Amino acid sequence: MEEYAYEMIGLLRKYNTIPIAIDQPIDLSIPESTVMLAVYLSVPEAENSRRAMNTANGIRRAKQMGRFPGKAPLGYINMSGFDGRKIIVPKQPEANIIKWVFRQLAKNNNKIDHIRKIADAKGLKCSRSHFFRIIRNPAYCGLIAIKISSKEQQMVKGIHDPLISEVLFNEVQRIITRK
Repeated sequence: MEEYAYEMIGLLRKYNTIPIAIDQPIDLSIPESTVMLAVYLSVPEAENSRRAMNTANGIRRAKQMGRFPGKAPLGYINMSGFDGRKIIVPKQPEANIIKWVFRQLAKNNNKIDHIRKIADAKGLKCSRSHFFRIIRNPAYCGLIAIKISSKEQQMVKGIHDPLISEVLFNEVQRIITRK
C-alpha cells in the first residue's frame, strides 16, 4: 500500500500539486521530510499487519479451546452462551436432515448424489459442492480442525453438541474416499 501512496504523491508533484495532510503536515521541499513521510506511510501498514496477526492468533486460540469461530456450518446456528461467548447450536430441520444424510451414506446403498437430491427435497438447500463440504466437515461429529501446516491439521474436541458420532463420521469418510 505504501508504494501506491508514493505513486500518488509523484503524480501530484508532476501536476505541480502539493499534498497537505492536516493531522501530520510535511513540507516536501525539505529533503529530510521524506524520512517522516516514510514513517507516516509505514506505521499504518505495520498496524494492519499486527491486527491481522492478532486476529489469526485469536481464532487459533478459540479453536484450541473447542469453540467454532466464524459462521456456523449448515445445520447449526451462531448464538451466545450464558457467559456471553459465541457458540454454535443445532438448527432444525437442517440438523436432522444432516443426521439422516450421514446415516444413509454409512449404509452405502445409494450414490452420494442420489442422497443429496433426497436431502434437498427434505429441505437441505445447498449446492453440490457445499454438500460435499458438509459430509467431510468434522464439526458435525464435534471436532474442530486446526491447521498446523499446509498439509497437516490437528483435531480438537469442540464444546458444541455433535450431530453424529465420530464412529459414524469416520465410517462415512472411509466410504466416500473409496467412492
